[in-house]
Amino acid sequence: YDLEKEALWQHSLVASHAAQIATNECLDFQADASISFTVGLLHDIGKLITSQFITPEVKMAMRLKVAHGYSPVEAERCMLGADHAEVGAALLYIWRLPEFIVEAVAMHHRPAIKPVARLSALASVANTLAHASDAAHCGQTPCYSAMDHEVFSKLGFPADRLNDVLSMIDHDCRMLEMAG
Repeated sequence: YDLEKEALWQHSLVASHAAQIATNECLDFQADASISFTVGLLHDIGKLITSQFITPEVKMAMRLKVAHGYSPVEAERCMLGADHAEVGAALLYIWRLPEFIVEAVAMHHRPAIKPVARLSALASVANTLAHASDAAHCGQTPCYSAMDHEVFSKLGFPADRLNDVLSMIDHDCRMLEMAG
């Protein structure tokens, strides 16, 4: 929530591009590239709404919860009664977007992978890759959780291709920056 709106926009653009690349890389999951792009672009739209209700006191309380072992999403749920993914999905539902897009946004932090992977798993991968790309861009080593690896595996995303995919994302995003 301390991100500038432009940083959220950049994250969403990178996630949308990552979703398209992941669609091509995932061996056990088929999705339309334009749907993948849309889900990547919209996955964090709820942050635009929830940020309107985050006071400095709530921000501090959320930071304390994270410091005590809560994930940022768990801290949101605790302090706000919902997380940004749920809020974003509610907005997309009101806008009458297709149910599979609404579900993918709602579940991108808790992707459906059993019995079969759903679009929320791809949204999760796109979000993970966008964060990993940002970390790599800042000279940090990207970190992946056990859940990330489980989702990658369920989608047939080859773990040995992660660095190649991050390089593709970085290269393509630099080209877009130069063009814009």
